[in-house]
Amino acid sequence: METTSFEDIKQILREVAEMQKETRLNFKELFEAQKETDRMFKELFEAQKETDRMFKETRLNFKELEQNIDKLCKQVGNVDTNIGYAAETYFQTALDKSLTFGNIHFDQVFPNLKTSHKGVSCEFDIVMVNHEAVAIIEVKHRIHPSFPEEMATRKVAQFRAFFPLYKNHALYLGVAGLSMDGIVVENARNFGVGILKQDGDTIESFDVPLKAY
Repeated sequence: METTSFEDIKQILREVAEMQKETRLNFKELFEAQKETDRMFKELFEAQKETDRMFKETRLNFKELEQNIDKLCKQVGNVDTNIGYAAETYFQTALDKSLTFGNIHFDQVFPNLKTSHKGVSCEFDIVMVNHEAVAIIEVKHRIHPSFPEEMATRKVAQFRAFFPLYKNHALYLGVAGLSMDGIVVENARNFGVGILKQDGDTIESFDVPLKAY
């Protein structure tokens, strides 16, 4: 049986001591690494808190912005509605006094003529009538270039459908506005739609040959 000498025992003890030393170093490294990991997680947590706070502020800012935009839209809408109402009143009053459109004399003026049938309704800003002709005049704050065509198609069809009483009357069309582009007059000529514009205290009528629909 092989015996272990004293020198062998000392060598074994030295090796065990070295292993213990390495183990302590490894544990120290692991401890330091754990401390660094904890520090990084703490920074991430703080960063996440800051991000959440910024998102919350952003949501609040967006909500406030949306509220301000809604308020502004309502204000603009009210201004536009008021301007439109003022324009309608102006042209309705002027035409009621003159009873003339496109050198045609009319007997009556019906402002905001409304009707409905089977749940469908329509309204015309100004309707002028005599024994053989009807003039439909729509009033806009600003006339869009496509509106003369809309008058000659949709508005004519609506009036014929909703007012069969005037089926044998010649139907004349007009648009009245406070402002318009030159293309509006050109498009109006193409469809024979009269153009009326405010000129101080009077109505300016563009030289557009009227078409009977």
